[in-house]
Amino acid sequence: MEKKEFAELLQGVSYEITFSEHFFEKAKARNIRQEDVIRQVKSLEQLVEIADQGDDPRGHKYGLLFKTGLSNYDLKVVISLRSKSLNIITAHLQNVRKRKGYRKWLES
Repeated sequence: MEKKEFAELLQGVSYEITFSEHFFEKAKARNIRQEDVIRQVKSLEQLVEIADQGDDPRGHKYGLLFKTGLSNYDLKVVISLRSKSLNIITAHLQNVRKRKGYRKWLES
């Protein structure tokens, strides 16, 4: 899915943003704030890659990869969309070098 298509999908519906328990369990240890994740998902300005991860009992899942202010790291966010709910499942920082492997994974 292209960035433009994904942006249209999100703009087409007003989503209630929720967070999974897993996000809260891991976010503090990973030093990731809710506000930062919400800002990235709402603006999509720094979006680098989108991975359609298919249907799940929680909704349709997407893996999103964002550039961060840190030059060596990307922010990876996994979300699920269901009716009017956008659930942020998890988020973590990953080294930019892994982006190449991530792109290969997307192609397969």
